[in-house]
Amino acid sequence: MKAANSTCLRCNFIFPRYMMHQCKYTEHSGYSWSKNSRRDYYRKKTGWLCEPCYKITIEKEIKFWVISAAIIAIFLIILLK
Repeated sequence: MKAANSTCLRCNFIFPRYMMHQCKYTEHSGYSWSKNSRRDYYRKKTGWLCEPCYKITIEKEIKFWVISAAIIAIFLIILLK
């Protein structure tokens, strides 16, 4: 039996799925107008990332949360003095 293949969302290379990580993301699928208001529609999608791209994505998320926590901590220290 052959393993299923998928294309990486970031690098667009094809790998077998057992070498990839599944990720869920939201995609803007359209909008509609009703009188004077606009409504946006989004769709939840499932994609695949290869191991190197997955590591890069996780590292970026970790850096973002660490920097955010540091900024909040500095703000609270300044505020509570």
